[in-house]
Amino acid sequence: MQMKKQLWGEPYILEGKRIIFTDWTYIRPCNFGWYNSAGELVSVSGDEGPFEAHFRTFSRPWGIHIKAQPAVRTGPILQPELPWEANRTLIHTIIQENGLFRAWGTCSNEAVHGDISEAQQFFCYYESDDGYAWRRPDVGLVNFQGSKNNNLLPGMGGMVFVDPVAEPGERYKWIGTGGISREAYETCKAARPGECDVRCERPDVGYIFANLGAVSPDGLQWTDLPEPLALEHSDTQLTAYYDKALGKYVCYTRYWPGRVQPCNDALEPQQIWWASLRRSIGRAESDDFCRFPISESLAIPGAERGPSEVFYTNCRTVLPGTGDHHAMFPAVWDTSTDTTCLEFWTSPDGRAWNRVPGCPVLETAPFGAWDGGCLFASPNLVELPGGDFALPYTGYDLPHKYPRGKWNPRTGYALWHRGRISAVESPERGAFTTMSFQPPGERLYVNVRTKRAGSIRIALEGAEWDRPLPGYGWEDAVPIVGDHHRMQVRWRGTETLPKCNGAPIALMVEMDGASLYALEFE
Repeated sequence: MQMKKQLWGEPYILEGKRIIFTDWTYIRPCNFGWYNSAGELVSVSGDEGPFEAHFRTFSRPWGIHIKAQPAVRTGPILQPELPWEANRTLIHTIIQENGLFRAWGTCSNEAVHGDISEAQQFFCYYESDDGYAWRRPDVGLVNFQGSKNNNLLPGMGGMVFVDPVAEPGERYKWIGTGGISREAYETCKAARPGECDVRCERPDVGYIFANLGAVSPDGLQWTDLPEPLALEHSDTQLTAYYDKALGKYVCYTRYWPGRVQPCNDALEPQQIWWASLRRSIGRAESDDFCRFPISESLAIPGAERGPSEVFYTNCRTVLPGTGDHHAMFPAVWDTSTDTTCLEFWTSPDGRAWNRVPGCPVLETAPFGAWDGGCLFASPNLVELPGGDFALPYTGYDLPHKYPRGKWNPRTGYALWHRGRISAVESPERGAFTTMSFQPPGERLYVNVRTKRAGSIRIALEGAEWDRPLPGYGWEDAVPIVGDHHRMQVRWRGTETLPKCNGAPIALMVEMDGASLYALEFE
């Protein structure tokens, strides 16, 4: 039986061996108390007069802020080479397994006339050792012009994830959006009363939308699930994963907030709901991957946004090396200019999300570039050899709603060199204390950059707040100065963390003109 992770409080249970600062999850808020003249805690319960109790703070963070770092664009990282990808080849999912980068995407050997869904597309598979040089393994599954010596897979493009609790034959899961027949729609709707979004039927295009799924033992041989995962209008990138803390499958979708009136045939298409409601992000969770409820609203464009900004794709993923630090790179589409940009959101639980200050992290390139029309990110954020973080994205040379007869999409990377995707920054002096946790290693490393006259020091705290452990205090901490991707933290007399027999510790951090990007244990 799998135990669910403790979600809140101390000690915090680290899923991975890396802490990346994108929000205040790992940093204690200021704790305090009111004390009488004898030093006794009298908060709330005491009867002291207005000036008889004294205020004292513990673990007070000060002089710091968190900021997302801009990405650097690179690409295209994949070019058409073979007959079945003569027109385009795109990556929609990258998974790093045992040092190997595995990618699933789509390719086409035909020019697109009109909507991309009308093109002859194929589901395809790639492998790479470094994330740049991609091989096309002969998987021998799909016949193309009389031969199965290709990297084509049965099925269609979508998102792939690894299910940690599945039976071996269903270890890989696929999720995507597609059309279903009228018969399948009516059958499924009758079997699931109250579980059909009326907007999934689009009479203007003669299309019935549904969220679809498939399973595989190896990510190559796929079996389509016999029924839709959900009947809803989610005509965009779907992402899904198994949440160990919740013990549930979670899916992120497109959501359309607002009330829907019955369709009136007299209305012109541009007057109907999909032209007036703002695209948003939805979320659904389920005990069973084969069946999800209709999504509920997760994030909608608020008044702090421009009136023409919508959330187009979600690109949910995790930060490399953390195990469970949820991240999202939604594409924000401005319909007043037909332009897009990527933002960076994070969440401690996959439900409550916050936009990391410093967004957007990547904007559409100048017109004329290969990605100068629009761009949309795809999962997953991966760590390349050397420590760079890379997020695949599809870049288009033309705006999103421009005539598509000659557009030329390609896959590139949004890169964060040395994994510097976000930082706790102290322009001058600052300090904070982390949540306490059991160290997942004996040595501590930092990814940090300081001013020449700046520094960072780390002391260790045990059971008593604001009191360093003997041998790991401020006088013992060796200051770190300079630009270091992976610098070991040392104390005078030792290079390893204390053996606490399972007791948690917290890190007390003092910064002076420094940016701290990550902590890592080994």
